[in-house]
Amino acid sequence: MQTVSNSISIRYSTSVSRTLVRVLKLTSVFWCVIPVVWIFACLVQFAWVFIGALRGYDQGQILNNAIFTLLLQIAAPIATIFAGCFLLLMFIDDRIVLSRQGLILPLSLCVQFYCHRNRLWR
Repeated sequence: MQTVSNSISIRYSTSVSRTLVRVLKLTSVFWCVIPVVWIFACLVQFAWVFIGALRGYDQGQILNNAIFTLLLQIAAPIATIFAGCFLLLMFIDDRIVLSRQGLILPLSLCVQFYCHRNRLWR
């Protein structure tokens, strides 16, 4: 428990949320770094095809296929990065703050309170 400027901060976490945060931190190489490397590899391949298309005759069709392929190849890595970051941000904040104005709940409790983190005293 921590007191700062007329407010009290209490740590709230469950064993599931603590475990999830640990797992997300330990596996961040898999859900963040590897997808970024994959995206850059796909961009290099796209640049190679783009340069080749500039020299060819059927530029429009080749570029359309290259753009479509690029989008298909990077959709899953981008979704993986966003999902991992979202989950980490959701469960890393484990403090309930009590102040004169009201309560500030952690993001992990947001679903149970209809996405209202700030609960004012009435």
